[in-house]
Amino acid sequence: MKSFRILPAVAVVVAALGCGSEGPQGPAGPQGEPGEQGAKGDPGEQGSQGPAGPAGSDATAVTQSGTRLKARFLQGEDGTREFRGWYDSQLERPCTWKLHPGTVDTWSCVPPFLALTGYGHFGDEGCLKPVAPALPPGETYRVKYGDGAYAAYEQGAPLDVVFAVEENTLACKPASPSEVMHDWIKTDLTFVTATEAQE
Repeated sequence: MKSFRILPAVAVVVAALGCGSEGPQGPAGPQGEPGEQGAKGDPGEQGSQGPAGPAGSDATAVTQSGTRLKARFLQGEDGTREFRGWYDSQLERPCTWKLHPGTVDTWSCVPPFLALTGYGHFGDEGCLKPVAPALPPGETYRVKYGDGAYAAYEQGAPLDVVFAVEENTLACKPASPSEVMHDWIKTDLTFVTATEAQE
């Protein structure tokens, strides 16, 4: 009886089955847990020094004396310094900025002179020229705004007749004030004027 050897044929069949196309890729597996943190590295070298910053604010940088107005400061014995106002070197008096009525950016530095207006009495029949009582000791001028500028007035002679606007009729009538009124004469004194500016 003859025997048959079939092992090679089986091998060929197995080989043929192994040559088929590759199947699709399976889904990704879950992410693994993070590993332990590594050791801290050595510090780096110190960087170079940066450029100098801008200079700090200084009162003298924005406050500057002029040819007539001089800045006044409170000087502390420890070096502190504080701006206190302005001094009119021509009038030899401190002064403060007063806004010109009817404007928004025009100012004059006026000493603390007493006002000429506000007493309700006038030296003319049209009630247009204001008058005022005599100045108290130590005062030299009164001030009034008109024609676009502040002006200083010096005391004149006392007046025998003065006028006032009658409340009911608004007519200008002779009046009898409780104190003597004086005439006032406009002087040639001027005040330093400034306008607001923006850099």
